[in-house]
Amino acid sequence: MKNKDIIKRKKDEKIIDAKIEEKTDVDMKKNIVSIGLPILLLSVLMIVSMFLLFGDANSDISGYLKDSIKFKQEYEKLNNQDNSYGSKYLEISISKENLIHYSSYSEVFDLLENGSGVIYFGFPECPWCRNLV
Repeated sequence: MKNKDIIKRKKDEKIIDAKIEEKTDVDMKKNIVSIGLPILLLSVLMIVSMFLLFGDANSDISGYLKDSIKFKQEYEKLNNQDNSYGSKYLEISISKENLIHYSSYSEVFDLLENGSGVIYFGFPECPWCRNLV
């Protein structure tokens, strides 16, 4: 054995062995991989789990966003177009973050019986509806 590898000292009649090791780049990379890889895998697992757990809630949000955009497009496409009475439709501008949600017959009656909210019955060609919106 080399003097560099093992040092023996006499202290209070006990011999203490100390091994001196030089860390190489390979050893340091192994330490990084052995610590970093489990952390990375755990992080990916957590992200996937959150997506699977909360993915359904986001589908409701995207449904409402689609309804908002659909409503905006239906009403704004008639801006300054000629109507059947020879005049132009009122020009309106609707935010794409509007709170419009297209509902089914059963959803409307459920809201009337058990909930609260505003129910809008209208159509894009109606001049009074366009003024209201």
